Amino acid sequence: MPGLTGSLPSFPTWYYYVTGAFYFVAIGFLVAAWKTRKRKYALGAGIAVALIVLASLFVFMFPSDQQLIESAVFDMSKGVKEKNADQVFSHIADDFRFGFVDKPTLRKIVEGAFKRGDVNEVYVWEFRDAEISRKDKNAVINFYVRPRGSRIPDERAYYTCKAKFVLESDDKWRLKSFELFNPFVDTDQPIQIPNLQQ
Repeated sequence: MPGLTGSLPSFPTWYYYVTGAFYFVAIGFLVAAWKTRKRKYALGAGIAVALIVLASLFVFMFPSDQQLIESAVFDMSKGVKEKNADQVFSHIADDFRFGFVDKPTLRKIVEGAFKRGDVNEVYVWEFRDAEISRKDKNAVINFYVRPRGSRIPDERAYYTCKAKFVLESDDKWRLKSFELFNPFVDTDQPIQIPNLQQ
């Protein structure tokens, strides 16, 4: 099942190149150590593994803006599952707007949906086409979403979400607006969402 709540954000492209290269270096040294029984090759393999660990620690300690945005989306998804409006709205921008709906109005809608069980979960996965500008303090990213709940007619259906984020004064990326699209037909026509648009 794609996009289970709590998936990890993607790593930056350079991480895959660097760790992939060190992985093959480590394998090469291990093969050489096994064939020759020389400790210097085993030491080389150990150094390569250590560099992989250091690269992993670096990306966790200094996440990219895309990782921060993806983490915010995953945390909102988790907040929906736990029916925790505070958790969800900690990632919503103060100037959020979706049609006629602003942040306070959206919160009332979401809290009502939680109480009624209209939406119980929102799966998110496959983040792509990110355009992020820290200088302009805005970002756009696409990903898939699949809502589940008593008011969802087809829980197998999923959509493309085009989300716009803004970098606020506390240096946190927050959701400013979004649009949903059918991923198969009329892919450039935003889907109307009941109670959120008129």
